[in-house]
Amino acid sequence: MLRPLLARDRGPLAALLRSVDSFGDADVEVALELIDEVIARASATSYRVLVALGTEEDEPLLGYVCFGATPMTDTTFDLYWIAVDPRARGRGVAGVLCAALEHHARETGAKNIRVETSSEDEYAAATRFYRRQGFDECGRIPDFYRVGEDLLTFVKRV
Repeated sequence: MLRPLLARDRGPLAALLRSVDSFGDADVEVALELIDEVIARASATSYRVLVALGTEEDEPLLGYVCFGATPMTDTTFDLYWIAVDPRARGRGVAGVLCAALEHHARETGAKNIRVETSSEDEYAAATRFYRRQGFDECGRIPDFYRVGEDLLTFVKRV
């Protein structure tokens, strides 16, 4: 089941983010800034967060997606963060979250969803996921994050 972010989700989402091996402290900090923005400003912000819940009442949050309309565009959404609890991987949670983003984007008239990631090996699973979801690599900036670590941009038409 998916639902919008609630203030009580912040702690569990912080723990979930810290459990993802590829996320460092800076990644977690930025992700939590967007979560805090949605909690504080709700519909007054362009960011949206959906959380995936388990079927058992005591099961922790399974994952979340953070997205929003790309500033200064009429037809594009950005996928800012998508994360799944490592214990819930392989259950289709990320695909359900991505499908919900696509549905929301289409309902609001969007034509594109854009996502950026790193070329580092620890992000290879994310790159494979985006490709499986129908995203195409449309750009690469060499040495963007640091020497040898490129920025990869993917887009999906919806």
